[in-house]
Amino acid sequence: MIGCAIAFELAGRGRSVTVIERDQPGRAATWAAAGMLSPLGETPPDSTFAALAAASLNAYPGFLTDLTRDAASGVEFNAPGKLEVAFDEAEAAHLRSICQANRLSFMPASAARALEAELSDDIVGAAHFPADALVDPRALGYALWKACLKREVVFRAGVSARAVLRDGNVVTGVATDSDVAKASVVVIAAGAWSADIEALPVKLPVVPVRGQMLALQCATLPFQRLLQSRRCYLIPRADGRVLVGATMERVGFDSSTTAAGIQGLLAAAIQLVPALANAALAEYWTGFRPGTLDDLPILGADSEVSGLYYATGHYRNGILLAPITGRIIADLIEQHVPPFPLHEFSVERFR
Repeated sequence: MIGCAIAFELAGRGRSVTVIERDQPGRAATWAAAGMLSPLGETPPDSTFAALAAASLNAYPGFLTDLTRDAASGVEFNAPGKLEVAFDEAEAAHLRSICQANRLSFMPASAARALEAELSDDIVGAAHFPADALVDPRALGYALWKACLKREVVFRAGVSARAVLRDGNVVTGVATDSDVAKASVVVIAAGAWSADIEALPVKLPVVPVRGQMLALQCATLPFQRLLQSRRCYLIPRADGRVLVGATMERVGFDSSTTAAGIQGLLAAAIQLVPALANAALAEYWTGFRPGTLDDLPILGADSEVSGLYYATGHYRNGILLAPITGRIIADLIEQHVPPFPLHEFSVERFR
């Protein structure tokens, strides 16, 4: 998702772009993602990350208009808002602090159930995030791939990037598992696999964080908004599916879907919305988020190697941050000042 968003933006500015893709565009983390676009509550509201996330959410409508026009393919997107609920006073206190910091409303349980009647009788209150949105990441990944092709981006699918090639401190291309791709600019956007790329001037502390998810099929959706508790989140889809996510496990590249993981998600979903006990289990899967030591992305140019840029480590926010990441990296490559200071996200913090 991140690599394709950058390619889409650069190609729209007239650049010649090649994407080296170990699998197929739109698979891996993009295919596994839930698509919840929720910028608040992750970090303090006055942080650069919060501003970055909010700007990316605001950019989504225009981003989707551009790519669906070029792809001739629709993408489900809407902004129903989110209710994050508390089941005890400790959780309620935490949500109240988030609401206070972000100037949001904390609702008593009765008010939350007035918005979503199927919420559990056991909740004691909820925080309301009215601007939160959702997008279908599978449709988005496919549309972005097709839109990139329309802009003449070259895809080398099924080819793995092995190492960055340099002449001293200047990038000359990428060595793949089959040949060499020459380039004067290289962007590292390999997600959870970024640390495997050799000959970088700094070892990237990007690790896979496994997320297990499942989908339930409902005859009629029992709720319309995004819902979240301490144990899970629920995302309603237009086709009657409800996505339930997600575990966070540092187990390397083990793609197993476990009984304990699925059991925990199902129990949390039914606790939050008891009516989901009658839904059919439609699908379950795993994906790998690219985690970093401080849970912040790695964005920007390398200070030692000319032509080398990073756009990785987006952790749980890759889908949300895709539009703004594409713009930022394209601006940097074209020697424009990006709209946000990037020192907090620089690779230099790990050097």
